Amino acid sequence: MGNLTQDIERYLKSLLDQADEGVLVVQRSVLSEMFCCVPSQINYVLRTRFTPTNGYIVETRRGGGGYVRIQAIPINSAHDFRPLMDASRQSLTEKDAEGILGYLVEENVIPPDVGTLLGAILKDRVLQLPQPMTTGELRAHLMMHLLAHMSLGDRAEHNQSTKTQTRSEKEASPKKAHPQEQD
Repeated sequence: MGNLTQDIERYLKSLLDQADEGVLVVQRSVLSEMFCCVPSQINYVLRTRFTPTNGYIVETRRGGGGYVRIQAIPINSAHDFRPLMDASRQSLTEKDAEGILGYLVEENVIPPDVGTLLGAILKDRVLQLPQPMTTGELRAHLMMHLLAHMSLGDRAEHNQSTKTQTRSEKEASPKKAHPQEQD
């Protein structure tokens, strides 16, 4: 059996799949009783697994008549990505980017291998640049990581990134005289 968070997530997604028009309304207290947990555990699942970047809009109302309303963000045939764009307009964490890509794969908007490749170049370690770059240098940097991921996988990409950073750090540091070369 999986952990409680995954169980709650799976249960809510199964209810959502059966719900009319992709909208589910449930009471938090009923869920917490069903899963023998505190309501804050339900809140955690909603906050981390049902986010706009994962393809959901959640509305909650607390109190005696309170409820949780979960709506799947529909991606129509015209590929209206405005809800996802709004969720990622200012800043996007690596986890949020992975969530969006996972949602696009789940909705069959992009194939899984494309999601994996895009995820590879949206990693924090790829985007943490050692120095300011021109557009062309940034493009080359991203292409190098993309090709490394395609040819050798994520492990090789990480090794190349580490070598590049080490080389850049050595070039930036002043050269010290070798002890035997000093007079």
